[in-house]
Amino acid sequence: MKKIFFYAAMTAFAVSVAGCSKDAEVSDIPAVGGKYTLASVSGSLDAEIGTRTGLGTNSVVNWSNKDRILVVNTSNGDKVQYELVSGQGTSVGKFEPLSGKGIAYTNVSDLRAVYPAVAAEVAANGQISFNLNKNYEQDHRSTYGIGSWNEKDSPYSFTYNDIKVSYNTPAVASESTSEVNFKFKQLGTWCTFAFDLSQSDFKDETMESMTITTTSGSAKIGGKATVDFSDPVAPKLGAGSVEKIDWTFNTSSALGSPFSRSVMLFPAVAAGEEMKIVCTTDLHTITFFAKPTQDLSAGKVLRFPINERFTADGTDFRYEVEDKPGIPTFYYYGPHNSYLVYGKTTVNIDVTPFKSDIRFRKQGTPAPSAPQPTKAKLLWKENTLTGINVAASVASNKVAVTGIAGTGNAVVAITDASDNILWSYHIWVPEIDPTAGLLTYAIPSSSIGSGSTYEVMPIALGAMNKATVAVDGTATTESNAKSFGLYYQWGRKDPLGRPSTITASGDTYVATTFNFQDSEGGAVTSWVGANNMLNLATATGITAETTDAEMIAYATANPTKFIYDATGKYLNYDWVMKKNDHLWGNGSGYLYPRNAQIYKSIYDPCPEGYRVAPKDLWNRFTVDGGNKNFSSLSGAELTTSRDENFNAANRQSLATQHGYFFYYTATPFQTGETDFYPASGYRDRTSGALTNVGSSGFSWSSSPTQSSTYAGSLSFSAAGVYPQNNYSRVFGFPVRCVRE
Repeated sequence: MKKIFFYAAMTAFAVSVAGCSKDAEVSDIPAVGGKYTLASVSGSLDAEIGTRTGLGTNSVVNWSNKDRILVVNTSNGDKVQYELVSGQGTSVGKFEPLSGKGIAYTNVSDLRAVYPAVAAEVAANGQISFNLNKNYEQDHRSTYGIGSWNEKDSPYSFTYNDIKVSYNTPAVASESTSEVNFKFKQLGTWCTFAFDLSQSDFKDETMESMTITTTSGSAKIGGKATVDFSDPVAPKLGAGSVEKIDWTFNTSSALGSPFSRSVMLFPAVAAGEEMKIVCTTDLHTITFFAKPTQDLSAGKVLRFPINERFTADGTDFRYEVEDKPGIPTFYYYGPHNSYLVYGKTTVNIDVTPFKSDIRFRKQGTPAPSAPQPTKAKLLWKENTLTGINVAASVASNKVAVTGIAGTGNAVVAITDASDNILWSYHIWVPEIDPTAGLLTYAIPSSSIGSGSTYEVMPIALGAMNKATVAVDGTATTESNAKSFGLYYQWGRKDPLGRPSTITASGDTYVATTFNFQDSEGGAVTSWVGANNMLNLATATGITAETTDAEMIAYATANPTKFIYDATGKYLNYDWVMKKNDHLWGNGSGYLYPRNAQIYKSIYDPCPEGYRVAPKDLWNRFTVDGGNKNFSSLSGAELTTSRDENFNAANRQSLATQHGYFFYYTATPFQTGETDFYPASGYRDRTSGALTNVGSSGFSWSSSPTQSSTYAGSLSFSAAGVYPQNNYSRVFGFPVRCVRE
């Protein structure tokens, strides 16, 4: 993979802000003094053992509740565990024997101690052997008496790698109490890596692992070592000591928020020797380099601030970035997926190839390595679009579309030399200009509202005109089908039809045709015909192991196919095999986003300058922005035109208007301007069939439901209105576009 190199000035052993000349934050760990009540009777080892010192905010190691040390009589090899009874949260603690019986000794000078009680093997001669940064597995939890911490996570690693031994000849504090004082010295250097990449290009990623080593790879910084009580701060590094520490986290850390990871290293790195901190995220491998200005020595704490807020000059500090192996490449073609054509008969489609990042963000840099488009064709059109000509070939990354006449929707596809579809584009020719009369939705501040405002198109994407029905329900005609938008599966850019005609008679309002023309003057084809459907449950080559990249590629190459799951076999009716929340640029699932939080993805179906609406767009439609079910109403409530929950001009209008006029302005509740949402139904998740036309309405948001494979939407029917609803992503719903 190609590596990208960055350089910035650095004067200390720290990853720090540019221009800051402060050395890495270093502090001595004070000698930990403890009083230990010693008895004249020896005890036995307890199998359920645990140790938990904590690193204080002032870089002082403090005793924690239930900490245990091992007291050794070096003259005979006797060992007894002592547990903390007082001094929690301080550097001075009092310990008493676990069994109630202490260690027997003749000469107090024979007594030594080691912390933690289970981290090292102590021989009778006082030699200690241990394994720094040992990977403790799941079964060690019960052995060591720790049930709530995750192995491999920072607190857990801290527990078993904070190796300390007593370095003094203990003095008898009182013959009457048989108390002695031990002083402990840590064997290595605690390194705390404080990550703050919340303002970087990596803020949407999560860190999964970290490897620490030196650039030379020669320094022994972990693994097996021995030490003895006569010289406790000089570990002997022999067979089994290692040049790097590999640390895989059970729980990934989101780089959008600051966090820290701590690890102990042997004092084997000299001043000026470059260290390498390799961080693996879900998308990249980021390697940070820094040179210490002092030796890593025993008993020290070093804090490494790791961030990206620096300038690109100097050579003392640098980092490298490369794509994580196995990350798929996503190409897109041209800056827009939808072309709004109003008052024009010609449009030139830009089909320049680009490469996106893994989050489907537009990079804007041409990608000459992408498959090159050579041909173009009209893929489908509505029969009301009476004229449209598509150039048969691509010229200078442009496709000319001419002779546009009538109104309606169409899709133009570009292909390679073998006729494989590379990308496709929606041509939208409405009767009105949907950008000329934008509606300002004022979202109320409430328990689930943010007070945001949105500039909203007055019709759904792909609709021809506003509804012609009156507020009182009169003049309900077939022409109201013009307010029906195209149906989209969540996360796809491809429009998947709308009713060609509808029939309205009283309370009956249904689609009678759901077809398109496969070319200019070509055959009429059903949207639910076999050629335009893919059933995941029976499709050849589709399994639970099929990647989201593979399904996205399939959808891109088959823009007329409705991808569904008749059985719910995969991902609770998602059209990809692996859940992907980033398809419409709102991967964090923001319900009330700021413009900087979400972006227009390469798969966003809206025209230039617009994007799919987030989930709070419809919060004005009920009194508090929450879902409201009318089934609980009775008596007079059922016949009134309004109730306290419903923010529409007439709750009874669905039967006659086949939709609702919802209030959207910031005026008092149930007053102000209205916007009509037709009951255009949906394409069903189990069959792709057009369903509930005239009785319910829907609209997708860009907000995924992060706890499931659902996504957020508006829905309404005679039973209620639900601005905060969630549905399976296979459903085909309309889309409302808002100004970026």
